[in-house]
Amino acid sequence: MIYALGHGNKAEISVIEKEIREWTAFNTDEQLSFVSLYTRKEFEMFLKETIPADIICADITVFQGIEQVEELRRRYPKAAMILIADMSISPVRYMKPTILAAGLLLKPLQQAMLKKTIEEIFECYIQVKEDEDIFLVETREEKYRIPYSDILFFEARSKKIYVCTKNYEYGFYDTMDHLEEKYAEKFIRCHRSFMVNRKMVDQVKLSQNYLTLSGGVEIPLSRSYKSQIKELY
Repeated sequence: MIYALGHGNKAEISVIEKEIREWTAFNTDEQLSFVSLYTRKEFEMFLKETIPADIICADITVFQGIEQVEELRRRYPKAAMILIADMSISPVRYMKPTILAAGLLLKPLQQAMLKKTIEEIFECYIQVKEDEDIFLVETREEKYRIPYSDILFFEARSKKIYVCTKNYEYGFYDTMDHLEEKYAEKFIRCHRSFMVNRKMVDQVKLSQNYLTLSGGVEIPLSRSYKSQIKELY
């Protein structure tokens, strides 16, 4: 799944979304989720949610546009950022480390430049994803590339394995024993049905039989795995 966000003028964001949807349809088998934000209120409501974003197209000419883009960069440090600007704003104001734009579109939008920018951004995005330390989930419908740093735990449930992040879970067919053998350096078994990211463990409650992961997620700890958890933590 590719998560894209468009923030700015409705007409312009609609054109950008159309171009992004066309590119993904012809160049990747991953599905696209596109979220559009047209008003300051929608932007503020969005910040209260926990929605991922891989590609961000943001207009800095709207009210407090640069400040809003900086907020998006803080929220999504790894996202590829495309800025929408015009000649009235000096590049000094937005070409800076707090934004780290990967692309620029000047108003009025030109179809040829829009298409070229989208192609360049997605080529860069795909290369980064391929080089990144990721866990790949493949289903009949699509592929999900999940950075190990985003994974909290694996859970065996209803004859499937679910890889769980802070906001989402993705189901696939495998066995916990196979995952434990293959990913022992990154994850540790704590229960017949659970394997947790070693770097995500915040607390170990041996007497209460559970672990607390980053974000306050509680995972059961069974007797048979207590010794190795105790030794590690």
